[in-house]
Amino acid sequence: MIYTLVTTVLVPGKMGEYYELSNKTALPLFAKLGMKITGSFHSYTGNMNEIYTLNEYADLAAFQRAMEAQKTSNEWQTFNAKANSLRVSQTMVILEPNPWSPMK
Repeated sequence: MIYTLVTTVLVPGKMGEYYELSNKTALPLFAKLGMKITGSFHSYTGNMNEIYTLNEYADLAAFQRAMEAQKTSNEWQTFNAKANSLRVSQTMVILEPNPWSPMK
């Protein structure tokens, strides 16, 4: 397995709107595109307008297929345009579990 950790910084005051968009649109769309959300979090300390999303993929090839599917999906383009209006920035790192990690 590999994981992506996506950090999304939201426009202050837009957390509720982003939650609604994510629940209605992102969750079913991610599954359709081959993206499995393992966890989604917000912080209680530090930057209060950040969301962290952990996605799971079988391997790098599965990750690449999901990224390619995004490029050709009209649904993704519509979602992303709406989400971008609520975001300040977004970063992603690809993570591979260490041998001793409980997550494999």
